Amino acid sequence: MTTLNKIKKRNGSIVDLSKDKIVSAVEGAFIDVLNDPHEEDSTAIAELVTSAIALRYAGTASIPSVEEVQDLVERALMERGFFNVAKSYIIYRYEHAKIREEKKEEVVKKIQ
Repeated sequence: MTTLNKIKKRNGSIVDLSKDKIVSAVEGAFIDVLNDPHEEDSTAIAELVTSAIALRYAGTASIPSVEEVQDLVERALMERGFFNVAKSYIIYRYEHAKIREEKKEEVVKKIQ
């Protein structure tokens, strides 16, 4: 098992790193903001992100987290000048982090 093809999910599980999932997420951000998936840009960004992960983790036993991959997507969007798309992507991440935290708090209350 090579760690360059793996990613650590928020729940701690290790799964295959899927460039297609990155492309899909980036296309979704483009669609939300520009009503166009920008397929070429989305694919190029996913390539850039997977290459950056491979470089960063080459020769290590470490596995990147979902958050690290998302941070790289944000940076790539901004480097390509898609600031509104990056902003939407960042807001989406923030809102979903809040939802996850609220759900976690609900579980804690139920346990208590």
